[in-house]
Amino acid sequence: LTPTDLVHASRDCYAFEDHPWCCMTGVAEELKARRPDARFVLTVRDPEAWWASVHNWVALKAPRRAEYAALLHAEPLRKDTAIAAVQAHNAHVRGMFRGKDAWRLIEVNVMEEDGAALSRKLCAFLNLTDEPRCERAFPQKNAAAYAGAPHRARARRR
Repeated sequence: LTPTDLVHASRDCYAFEDHPWCCMTGVAEELKARRPDARFVLTVRDPEAWWASVHNWVALKAPRRAEYAALLHAEPLRKDTAIAAVQAHNAHVRGMFRGKDAWRLIEVNVMEEDGAALSRKLCAFLNLTDEPRCERAFPQKNAAAYAGAPHRARARRR
């Protein structure tokens, strides 16, 4: 599946989260090109806390360690390679939206921002100010505590 194929197959979707949307090389660029009014949310967190979460998650998914390393472009999957890869990814995304497209990107750290303020900030960015959900605090779970729950990427349809 190519980025073009993936974006075409998702033409009726209005929101995306997790893999392959976040990491597959070329997907963000394809979405940006094909959807000129689309907005993008870059979630960031402290690199050390992020690595602790990734390390815990990978420990639960040991057979998929190589797949996850490839997904992150961090081979071999170690703390130093993973942190360098995620920092490079974030820099790339920021670079995609410099200049006239800056209005299309918001960067948030869900672990450091107040949940209620974060909801209002995201809703304003997405032009959802009249939505009741904008008054609720953004959920902030510690992603480092997985407890083996299944994980699914999502594309939300219109």
